[in-house]
Amino acid sequence: MAKGAHFAQKEKTKFTLGSELTKAALWAAMVLIPEACVLYKAAAVIWGLPYAVEVADTGVLLTAFIGAVFMRSRHNFQNHPGEINLEKEKDADQGLDG
Repeated sequence: MAKGAHFAQKEKTKFTLGSELTKAALWAAMVLIPEACVLYKAAAVIWGLPYAVEVADTGVLLTAFIGAVFMRSRHNFQNHPGEINLEKEKDADQGLDG
């Protein structure tokens, strides 16, 4: 075997979340983070706490990121809930319609 030839072999790497962890992450993204941001922003206005807008925007960013990760996972693995494929797809550059 030539030096570096072992890198040519492609291995499938899977990252699997259990259903309870998946439910907890989705609950955090859909309920906990947005509510915590609203609470902090309201308290910041009342009590003059710093970075009200930054904290709220960070919550929106986290919620969007978690949602995007789970939607991509669901799109790739509709028959295998909780699995995220780390292998590059052949037609990933063609978009969802392609």
